[in-house]
Amino acid sequence: MPRWRSTITNVWSITKTMTTLCALVLAGRGELGLSTPVARYWPEFGTAGKDRIEVRHLLGHTAGLPDWDQPMTLDDLCGWKKATTLLARQSPRREPGTASGYHRFTHGFLIGEVIRRICGQPRTPGAPGGATPRSPPRQATETHGPSPPSNPYSPPEGAPPRLAYTTLTL
Repeated sequence: MPRWRSTITNVWSITKTMTTLCALVLAGRGELGLSTPVARYWPEFGTAGKDRIEVRHLLGHTAGLPDWDQPMTLDDLCGWKKATTLLARQSPRREPGTASGYHRFTHGFLIGEVIRRICGQPRTPGAPGGATPRSPPRQATETHGPSPPSNPYSPPEGAPPRLAYTTLTL
C-alpha cells in the first residue's frame, strides 16, 4: 500500500520515545544523570528496595517495575498523583538492572515524574508547546485542506482520496 504524508499511521508507543527524548535533553543539559539513583530526584521513590534503581534502569525497562502491584482502572491511569505514588511505594519485581521487562504502562509515569521534579512543575495535558518553566507557551496554528500542489508527499493525481491534509505549525 502506498504511503503519503496524509496516510494515517498507528504510533502506539511514541509517548515512550518522546518521554525518553525529554529525559535525554535534560541529560544533555547536565540536569539529569543517567547513572544517578532515581531517589535523588524523587526521594519517595527510594523505598521498598528501589534505592539502587538508576535513571538508566527506567529508560532501559530494567527497573523491575513493568506494572502496578494492584489492578489499575482507566481513572487510575488518568490520575498522575495516584499512579506515581503507587509506583513509589511498591517493590521491584526483580533486582533492578538484571533483566529487561517491558514497562508498557509505567514507563511514562516513572520517567515523567523524574522530569516533572527536575523541571519543577507538572506537565499539563494540552499545554501549548509543552510549556515548562524554561519556555513560554508557544502558539500552535493548524491548517486543514487539500495538499498543496508543491508538496512532495502529496498522493499522485487520480489516487483514491485520503484524510484531509493537516499542518501543525508551532
